[in-house]
Amino acid sequence: MVVLVGLVMVVAASFTFAYSARMILPVFPGPPMEEPPREGSVGFLLPVAVVSLAGVVLGLAGPIAEPLLTPAAQAVLGEKAETDLALWHGVNPALLMSLAVIALGSVLVAFRHPLERLLGDRKLLPFTAIGITESLRDGSIALGRRVGDVTRSDAPFGHLAWPLVMLVVLAGGGLAIARVDPVHAPITRPTDWILLFLVTVGVVLANVAHTRMTIVVVVGVAGFAMSLFFFTLGAVDVALTQLMIETLTLVVIVLVLARLPDTFHRTGRARLAMAGVLAVLTGAAAGLGTWAFTGRRDLSEVGRTFLTEGEELTGGTNVVNTILVDFRALDTLGEFVVLGVAALAVIVALEGRGLLPYRPSPRRARVAEAVEDPVSNTIILRVTDRFLGPLLLVLSAYLFLRGHNAPGGGFVSALVLGAGISLIYLAAPDDRVSRLSRAYVTLIGWGAIIGVVTGLAGYADGSFLRPLHASLGGIKLTSALVFDLAVYLAVAGIILAAISRLGTTAGRPPLRKVGTQEEAMVGRGGTVDEPHHPDTAPRLATTGERDRTRAPWLEPSLDPPTEKER
Repeated sequence: MVVLVGLVMVVAASFTFAYSARMILPVFPGPPMEEPPREGSVGFLLPVAVVSLAGVVLGLAGPIAEPLLTPAAQAVLGEKAETDLALWHGVNPALLMSLAVIALGSVLVAFRHPLERLLGDRKLLPFTAIGITESLRDGSIALGRRVGDVTRSDAPFGHLAWPLVMLVVLAGGGLAIARVDPVHAPITRPTDWILLFLVTVGVVLANVAHTRMTIVVVVGVAGFAMSLFFFTLGAVDVALTQLMIETLTLVVIVLVLARLPDTFHRTGRARLAMAGVLAVLTGAAAGLGTWAFTGRRDLSEVGRTFLTEGEELTGGTNVVNTILVDFRALDTLGEFVVLGVAALAVIVALEGRGLLPYRPSPRRARVAEAVEDPVSNTIILRVTDRFLGPLLLVLSAYLFLRGHNAPGGGFVSALVLGAGISLIYLAAPDDRVSRLSRAYVTLIGWGAIIGVVTGLAGYADGSFLRPLHASLGGIKLTSALVFDLAVYLAVAGIILAAISRLGTTAGRPPLRKVGTQEEAMVGRGGTVDEPHHPDTAPRLATTGERDRTRAPWLEPSLDPPTEKER
């Protein structure tokens, strides 16, 4: 078998030798060209020259390259390996195969003209490489279309169902073949039942709710209960993160729901039953999986190392933060880069597709009420913003600086900053908030750049993203803090992008058309250049209604007042 593979390699390499010579030989013989080709620029030739020179130098001085190749060989093989580079290794199979390639390739080159006549009429080989490539391309496209037909739908259910089905299958299969160890110690406490009751209330209310906004609120109840659960377990970092994510998610979801109908569309009983069965199976799989892995094994060797040697290795006492920015910094770098790319994709999608207009609210305010006037309506939040805004900024900086030794860090501190950004938006009497018109893409980009540069600096101590430590006036310094800054900037940029693109007028893409009604705004870019006060709000392009880029509950009623209102 080894000999057969070697023969195939020799034949394939001989054809490579032949067609390479076929391209090169016609260039040099023959009369000179009337207009000789121009030499490339230095920038064009330099990369080729560097690689060629390095090949010559390293080829003649093999031992110079051995320290570079040995670690790579060990990483690939997973065991100790030694590289031995030299120009001459004696007569061996590799040398004989090379000589056979040169000899057979030379024969093919010498008889290239008869071979061209033999192959030119396509009787021997009635196909071409281009034809094969085109067939493979067309076949791949056709296969992709067939595969895509299974999920070619805009209905969320069709896309969300399959991951849940796979979760049920994998969890069920794993529990069926896994050995469940006995519980080592009691895993429940009295407070757990109180928190379980809160989670259950949120889940039940979410299933009986009829409006989107109600579901968002009651699901938040379950989320906040989980934050309290993490606090009772002593996972303060995780609890703070859960709490801030619940808050910010609520703000972003409300910005989206303001453009969607208040209630859900009707669904058939069969689909409702399918969704119910899938939800129950998914919950059961997740619950059984949690039950099977909780309190049934001792602390792993890796976890014990994090707890016992983390401070000595990293200089930090907050094990959550040291894992994120020291031990598993590469995972963290990949995660916030993926989040940044996702944010950029959302921005591009909004630029191309635009936003749905705000839906008119079925609830109308009387003109005489203060809620109708955005300035009067937001007075409480605007006063609160003056004091709570700076406090959130200071708290964000405090959590960032203490994260290596106490609950905090770049991620949760950026979420606190995001809460301040949300407060600025909510306190504004209008959706044109100049303080949110910041270069959020630049923040995301700088986060990624600082993270990569910090990783490269780790090579000074031997590897990518290895933290560097120093001491200045008795104060311990670490490059992990700089990496945490990268996380902070990236997350803050993502939050600012979400609120700026979904909630503010500045830089907003044109509104989309809904049905046959023109919803685009009069003005450049589908937006207006003046504040959206009731007295200055522009009209829609083809309707006499007020601007729907304002919150619908701030719109005065266009209907005549009822007898009761009079």
